[in-house]
Amino acid sequence: MSRQNVENRQIFATALLPTVSTIVAASTGASVANVLPDSQARITIVISYILLGMGLPISVLLMANYSYRLILFKLPQPAFISSTFITIGPCGQSAYAILKLSSDVNMLISKTGLVPFTGVRDEQAARLAGIALQTVSIPMALFIWGFGVLWFFFAVISFADTWAAKKIPLNLSLWACTFPIGTLALSAQELGKEMDSTGMKVVGTILMMLLLIIWLLLFPVTLYFSVIKDSWFTSPCLSEVGGQPPSFEEVDFIKNRKY
Repeated sequence: MSRQNVENRQIFATALLPTVSTIVAASTGASVANVLPDSQARITIVISYILLGMGLPISVLLMANYSYRLILFKLPQPAFISSTFITIGPCGQSAYAILKLSSDVNMLISKTGLVPFTGVRDEQAARLAGIALQTVSIPMALFIWGFGVLWFFFAVISFADTWAAKKIPLNLSLWACTFPIGTLALSAQELGKEMDSTGMKVVGTILMMLLLIIWLLLFPVTLYFSVIKDSWFTSPCLSEVGGQPPSFEEVDFIKNRKY
């Protein structure tokens, strides 16, 4: 939402970053819930599900909008082509959060004997509810993870096509691919654990190795250009306007604000 007029060609994958933060918070809550006292773990799980509900649906809507922009107005400029990887993040992190939350719920059931999300104490019903939740969570996580794999292939093809057609400048935006690939690897490992699938564990390991290679390539380059050359801490989008943001005298914020 904006008070300014925004054209479709101005939509980038970076619009997903605010929604990813809530999904990351949900997965963080899922990761720490199993070491908290039962009462705190229950509250943490509920809040994590709420945060996941706040982030995932909006991310899907933004992905649809971003797809529309790509179809009509082609790929981003070479300096921003790494941003196509950002769409993987919500999918990989959501799949991981769903799996961890279902595991946390089953952990609570084994400790308290309460039916999930209720105050009813019935161990048999609670176990059945836990099995049902896990049975639903695994296919749901697979579904979302598969959507992330689709975006992964699209991002790789887009990056390779841009690399072949034009020179991709070295800048900090290249780090945009690390976190999304990490979420895809993390969720693949969790799927392999929950499904007892060697294939998924192998896929997760391959993605982790890819992430390690990218990190090892980018870190020394970033160190060289940022510390020695001191030329990387400039936004790529400012290169078209001489490398400096406009001054307050050049921009009339009041007139540009639309109501």
